[in-house]
Amino acid sequence: KSSITVFPNPVQNQTIGLQFTNMIAGNYSMVLSNNIGQVVDRQKINYPGSNSVLNLKPTQRLSNGRYTMEIIHSNGYRQTLSILVQDNM
Repeated sequence: KSSITVFPNPVQNQTIGLQFTNMIAGNYSMVLSNNIGQVVDRQKINYPGSNSVLNLKPTQRLSNGRYTMEIIHSNGYRQTLSILVQDNM
């Protein structure tokens, strides 16, 4: 089965780990939104294929709370993930 999951979730140390399992290799876009729908980060992901974890560092520090991440492949595939951040002091 093909999937993308966040690991670990809750996110720790301002690093979002994305576990890609049996996904199509290629270019993905990531859009991260806060709990009121404001986009807080956008990044391009170049996924080489196979089963692997890609670590993303957000371009700005994330406050504690819930976020929604949308992952979009250039072929139109979309997946929405829920993320919890709770590592800030």
